[in-house]
Amino acid sequence: VFDDGWFWGVKHYFNLVKELVNTKVGYANGKIENSNFKLLFKGNTNHSEVCLIQYDNDFTKLQYLIEHFLLILQL
Repeated sequence: VFDDGWFWGVKHYFNLVKELVNTKVGYANGKIENSNFKLLFKGNTNHSEVCLIQYDNDFTKLQYLIEHFLLILQL
């Protein structure tokens, strides 16, 4: 699970990485169940926007994904 504060950008970037199986976005680590953007934007849920990256470890290593994620943070 990767979090840079804007899950759509992370999802888009990682969807360009051919070795991945799937990406899925959502909210994590908040204080309420079933958060949404309106609640998150109000700032009272403590959630982060995250992107779950599913990959096949036979073709892609976590280190490779971390390196790509660090590239996103530099943008």
